[in-house]
Amino acid sequence: MVQHSRFIAICFCLCLTACQSSPKTDVPISPESPAAGILRKALLKGESLQESEKLEECRKLYDNRSIEAIGLLGGNSEVGEILQSGIDGAKDQFHIEHAIDSMEQTMKVGLFVLEFEPILEAPTPKGYPKATPVDEIRLKTIPVHRAAMAVGRGRTAMFTDLFDHLRKNELHLTAPIRHEYDNGLKLVSLAFFYGDSKLGQPGQQGLIAVKDQGESQVVSIGLRGPYNDDSLMAAVAKLKAWIEKSEYKRAGRIRRMTYNSPRVPEFLQFSEVEIPVARK
Repeated sequence: MVQHSRFIAICFCLCLTACQSSPKTDVPISPESPAAGILRKALLKGESLQESEKLEECRKLYDNRSIEAIGLLGGNSEVGEILQSGIDGAKDQFHIEHAIDSMEQTMKVGLFVLEFEPILEAPTPKGYPKATPVDEIRLKTIPVHRAAMAVGRGRTAMFTDLFDHLRKNELHLTAPIRHEYDNGLKLVSLAFFYGDSKLGQPGQQGLIAVKDQGESQVVSIGLRGPYNDDSLMAAVAKLKAWIEKSEYKRAGRIRRMTYNSPRVPEFLQFSEVEIPVARK
């Protein structure tokens, strides 16, 4: 378990190095996750405790703060699983120094995931809200916007149609790109947002429908990693569980908002999964 945690830590350090080695623009992220604050403070205090040789106090601190962060994020979250692996690994260690090291390494990995800064390859539309942090679930308001939408022709064909629309109308690509799914999580439409709702005109333009979308609320979760079905299904399950316990009800199709092209390595790709909601 500990070896696995260290392997994850090494991989994330390599990811960070790769990310810093090339020019990038960061996606604006919402304020810091409470769990990230808990981990950061615990690591700083733990360093001081180890310097003072208060090892048992440090071990208890790491254990308690890891459990507190798991409680905020959920045990089935990516960071929750990482932190739990550190706690479990520490129990198997005979020497307290090794137990502390196990939890410290996984706490650092968890903090890296929570503070992950996505790479923005295109600007966001005017007034678009900040991205939801990785592994966090938040309620967001999507402002009025204008979007070009392609429907039901397969992913590649819809992308081609949308890019042709941008080129013909001399519009710039923005991020995120909206993918909408039916109840069976089959892709039914793609949409590019106009940079400003005042650009262009609504209406049908060949295969593309340009529509003005009113203000809406969504429950959203931030994701790091490849845009595959497994991550989509896991995110949808978490959002549905959140809705079940809230005063909201589902009010639209499931969406995946993607920020990156294939040029960005899969482990650094960022997306949000959203479900439109309304008060019950």
